[in-house]
Amino acid sequence: MLRKAMDVGLFDGFKVGKVESVITISHLQFADDLLIFCGGENRQVRNIKRVLRVFELAAGLKLNLKKSKILGINIPEINVTDWAKSIGCLWEKFSTTYLGLPLGPRRNSSVLWDPVFKNFSKRLEGWKVGFLSIAGRLTLIKSVLSSLPIYFLSIFKIPASVLKKLNSLMAKFLWGESNEKAKIHWVGWNQICSSKSAGGLGVVNLEILNKSLLGKWIWRFGNEPSALWRKVISARLPGNPESILPVPSSNRHSSWIWQGISNTYFANDCFGHLLRSNLILQVGDDNNTHFWTDFWVGPFALKNKYPRVYILSCQKSGFVCEYGNKTDAGWDWQINLRRSLRDWEKEQWEAFMTTLNNFRSSFIHKDWIKWNDSSDGKYSVRSIRKGAERVFEGSFEWKDVVWLGVAPPKVEIFVWRAIMGRIPVVSELRKRGLYMVEDIRCKLCNLCEETPEHLFFDCFGVWNIWMSYCKLIGVHSVWPKSPGQFLNAWNGLIELTGFIWCRSIPFALIWSVWFMRNDIAFHNKKADWGQLAFLIRYRWVAWFKANNNCSDISFDSLFLDPSIAEQVLVKKSNKDTRLGWFPPPEGYLKLNVDGAFCPTSGRGGIGGILRDSKGISLMEFAESCEGGSPALTELAAAKEGVARFLNSQWADQHKLILETDCKTVFDWISGYSTPMVSAVREIGALRDQIHSAGLILKLIQRGQNMRADTLAKKGIG
Repeated sequence: MLRKAMDVGLFDGFKVGKVESVITISHLQFADDLLIFCGGENRQVRNIKRVLRVFELAAGLKLNLKKSKILGINIPEINVTDWAKSIGCLWEKFSTTYLGLPLGPRRNSSVLWDPVFKNFSKRLEGWKVGFLSIAGRLTLIKSVLSSLPIYFLSIFKIPASVLKKLNSLMAKFLWGESNEKAKIHWVGWNQICSSKSAGGLGVVNLEILNKSLLGKWIWRFGNEPSALWRKVISARLPGNPESILPVPSSNRHSSWIWQGISNTYFANDCFGHLLRSNLILQVGDDNNTHFWTDFWVGPFALKNKYPRVYILSCQKSGFVCEYGNKTDAGWDWQINLRRSLRDWEKEQWEAFMTTLNNFRSSFIHKDWIKWNDSSDGKYSVRSIRKGAERVFEGSFEWKDVVWLGVAPPKVEIFVWRAIMGRIPVVSELRKRGLYMVEDIRCKLCNLCEETPEHLFFDCFGVWNIWMSYCKLIGVHSVWPKSPGQFLNAWNGLIELTGFIWCRSIPFALIWSVWFMRNDIAFHNKKADWGQLAFLIRYRWVAWFKANNNCSDISFDSLFLDPSIAEQVLVKKSNKDTRLGWFPPPEGYLKLNVDGAFCPTSGRGGIGGILRDSKGISLMEFAESCEGGSPALTELAAAKEGVARFLNSQWADQHKLILETDCKTVFDWISGYSTPMVSAVREIGALRDQIHSAGLILKLIQRGQNMRADTLAKKGIG
């Protein structure tokens, strides 16, 4: 009805675009929200009121004028107020809102983003800082981002000043900063916005989210040619209004909103390249795809992929249909060059023609834009965000040993910081000019400079506790002492040994050491290693019981014998990985050795088997040896097995896990007990071999060593 009234001249509507492609818009309507455009004349205003009255009589639906408003653009205020009185509605000045979006602010000003600022400031109020841990503050930040008015980010390109202010608000809240008290921001915001798998905290990167949402408009531009918004944009853009992809727009008369979208697509940065490479033109029965500059044969433009052919081409602009003819078998390409090819140019020409000949188009569908990173070709904000994160992020080799869910979130965040050395130890505070005291020694031992590496690993008391837990799981090896390498190695050994219940021990140890360090530094207490060991065990038990359903096991029982935790995990997974032999991980070989001794005859036998990650036997041995005692035959088996491996073809290509079921020999080699005098020299030599070659020594149950046991008995004869 409104469109018909405009067509017959009752009111003018709103004209947009170039003279040759002008579009006239009478109104915009979404559900029951109606926006009508007309000229600034009394006649047109009265005619619109009459049209609405006719609609009321015909449809039986009455317009609520008390909730309606009239606004004027470049019209005297007195005229607008007079029209409002005659119609019986309200009047308002710009700026206002329509469908939740502001209308009227000067281009992309900060006033436009005031609703977002208010949202952030209200949700991240300073009083909440003192009542939440860093994990709680992180959760609240993510909650605020999830409730962020996405329609702002999906329409407007966020200005750098606004982005900086929003990121600053979140960063200050995360680190506990308030108006009264400043705090150190230990980790940069860009890293915090990285995913957890890449070394961050998984906070949404507002800039990437904004660009990802804006990119969808480019996809819609090519796939919605009949949409009103697309016609309006095309009418104001230079070039062919039927073009599938937009052209760069820098005209001061063009829409500043579309300029932000267009600049995101044409930007010469990583995100712009990623967006262009995934928006692939699918050539159909239209003639709107540019041959040289559009991405239609792959994630590249022919002009850039084959620059020499482009230079030699007689026609450097035109649509795909101008460079060939469609046939039932495909395309018959006709590329005219201005001269004959030289020998060194023929290789690029052949590659160019191969690309064209491999191209297949649809003669049924129209030209359209396919999103290359989805199976159905539809644009996915999630996929472009993930792709952008992969572009901007580096690798983080400890990603699988921090975010395991085996400790409270605030503890995991602290361990994450400790890995990067971003905690307030003396060495880090001095780097920032915040620790002016001359005494930089470790608060626990008063011997070395306090660094994260020393505090959590090198300090003698802490290292002894680490070694006690290594002995608990039956592992002896050379350990790296940087936080990241240590935790990575610990996780690897946990996987190898099957002691999954030990995953949370590093978290309990690092957290407890930090608390004791602070008690010494700020409360003048002394290092109490016994109490530290108790608290580590206590926290580990508490966290384990909280994460696993083990109400049938008492706290005290688990505290006194942590190995009971294995029963809980076995029951949980319905299988016990420790009851039988299991293969090593990729890149490792496993050598099982065993010794057998016959007391009646005094004869001994040794045996061993070397297997790969697929369980394939690479080497076996079964020999007799001098008797003496069961422990000495076990030692002889280990010595023979190591010697055979080091002299084999596999020593330079694989790491070795040496497994024995003899606790006596394991303790001798590990240094946990003193060997008999006759074996001291052999033990020392074997220990040196294991350490220098970087071998992993592991104590296992007898049931996991049956094949080596059989070979050892065979060696007796």
